[in-house]
Amino acid sequence: LQHSAALVGDCETIRRLAIFHGMAAERIVTFPWGIDLEHFSPGERWAGRDQLPQVERPFTLLSTRSWELLLGADIIAQAFVKVARQRPDVRLIMAGSGSLASRLHQIFLNNGLIGEQTEEGSVDGFPRVIFPGQVGFADLPRLYHSADLYIAATHSDGTSISLLEAMACGLPAIVSDIPG
Repeated sequence: LQHSAALVGDCETIRRLAIFHGMAAERIVTFPWGIDLEHFSPGERWAGRDQLPQVERPFTLLSTRSWELLLGADIIAQAFVKVARQRPDVRLIMAGSGSLASRLHQIFLNNGLIGEQTEEGSVDGFPRVIFPGQVGFADLPRLYHSADLYIAATHSDGTSISLLEAMACGLPAIVSDIPG
């Protein structure tokens, strides 16, 4: 720590420990994890969805983590293939991007969950897997509100901001059983 240019920690406890171990206080930035509860709230959850026939409302899973091995993007893809075989009324929204993009697309393509033709990889006109890309801060609540379940399969994590956002929007979550 004495030779580090800077340290970013998430609480005062980390700051004090870093100073104790030789880090200069002016090189420490404390950036507490948290979310804007006015921006992320359950207020508009599923707005208008009850007016659609059930056939037009596939059960929607949402993953917003980067497509990296450490964050379990491959596990999400492989698990969804298994779910999709048993439940044709389920779809997956995989927001984000990452180094596993081609691998994930190949998993979905090989299993008929995405494809060239409109009919292929769809649930009564809805795509089975949706890739909205990187979603901006302003649009994140709408993304959380469009889903029925938030999922994450990370191998390592601290406090997950996306999990906090999903929960603040009232979205139930299934996540890895890890200390974070």
